[in-house]
Amino acid sequence: MCGKNTKVLCFPKDMVNNLKERILQIADEYPTVTNIVLHTGSNDVSKQQSEALKRDFSGLLHTVNSLNAAVFISGPVPPVRGGDERFSRLFALNKWLISACTDHSVHFINNFNIFWERRHLLISDKCIKDTLLLTCT
Repeated sequence: MCGKNTKVLCFPKDMVNNLKERILQIADEYPTVTNIVLHTGSNDVSKQQSEALKRDFSGLLHTVNSLNAAVFISGPVPPVRGGDERFSRLFALNKWLISACTDHSVHFINNFNIFWERRHLLISDKCIKDTLLLTCT
């Protein structure tokens, strides 16, 4: 998926609401985009406002439905450290996103299943936290 026609945009301090505001502009800048992978939400979890985060994600999902590209939400990655509360919030967000993405006809990448108890697959890269991956024709 990361070939010569792939563009990775990183917004390490962004929240879901920031991405909702910028996604349409980004799509306009890349008119030949065919796939968009959004990895966001980790920064929001630390605010401990789950219902507000769900509203922000619902707004983002509604916004991406207007795009002329296949959209994939890359779900949260299980934390390596951070305690029970962070794990619980990320796991609950993951479960909610599975159904929310289905309701909005957006593809979902279940990173909890991929990375659970597989620390060796995780790399130390701050950019991976909030990333937008575009593939163009």
